[in-house]
Amino acid sequence: MTQRRSTSLRGVLRRKLMARQSSPVAPIVAQPAPAFDDVRRAPARASAGLRLFRNLVFGVALIAAGCAPARRGIELPDGAGTPLSDYAALWERVTAPCRGVRTMEFLLVLGGRSGDTNLRRTRLRAAAERPASLRIEALAPFGAPVFIFVARDDQATLLLPRDRQVVRNARPADVLHALAGLALGPSDVHALLTGCLERSPVATAARRYPDGSVAVELQGGTTAYVRDPGGGQVIVAGRRGGLTVEYSEHMRGLPRRFRIRVDGPRGGTDLAASLSRVNMNTVLHPAAFAVEVPAQYAPVTLAGLRGASPLEARTTPAGEAAPRP
Repeated sequence: MTQRRSTSLRGVLRRKLMARQSSPVAPIVAQPAPAFDDVRRAPARASAGLRLFRNLVFGVALIAAGCAPARRGIELPDGAGTPLSDYAALWERVTAPCRGVRTMEFLLVLGGRSGDTNLRRTRLRAAAERPASLRIEALAPFGAPVFIFVARDDQATLLLPRDRQVVRNARPADVLHALAGLALGPSDVHALLTGCLERSPVATAARRYPDGSVAVELQGGTTAYVRDPGGGQVIVAGRRGGLTVEYSEHMRGLPRRFRIRVDGPRGGTDLAASLSRVNMNTVLHPAAFAVEVPAQYAPVTLAGLRGASPLEARTTPAGEAAPRP
């Protein structure tokens, strides 16, 4: 019985195989994909169909980019709201995580627009320490960093290894404004990234809105917006002069994703950023906020930098071939 069933099964499989081989549709054969370097170094191997597919994808991407809607603004509660009397305890609770951050090491992915300049998405390796120390390295896909920025208090140095240039003794806020459209000092950057908004945030009043949001007024004119997106009340936005920030993806009360808008000419600044690999309250060596300048580097001023911001997204001139990715 078992032998007869086995013989019958082999016959069925043989008939299916013969039918498949006589079919006009070729069987799918799994083949290993070529390595990225092989494809990049040998574009001539690509078939005409593959080239047509690439062109179609590129055309669709251009059309989508041209038809994409403008980036939405940051929406904040509007109206007078209802005065809140017990705001001090609320503010103490929601700012406990950010007030507890003394040092930070992190990776920051930043991109967006500053005025008429598009800033490409760039990975930044950074460290910050209270009260006013900051280091930022703009990482390149390979080779030396795009720039190294170090600052203590009101003195900053910007090193440009690829151009062999250095900006010395500049105001940190001026350098960061030239790089990314953010006129902020080291302590301001620390407060912005942790969500405290101010170096020493002191609440003076608060009001509640129908959606449950609470606007907390701080000394100096800054307004923080508190809401419970799920998991407890956190600071979800803030307005500080012409700067507005939106926070999301909180972890243990600290934001991991940001949207920053700054009022200004030609549309101001509009940036998106995300934090990862965050280490807090570790001991940072003082050398982290210093940089050795090679003797052959030429001193320049911010106004004398070649071209625009090192973070600027380069465009290919008309008639010039675009570089391969």
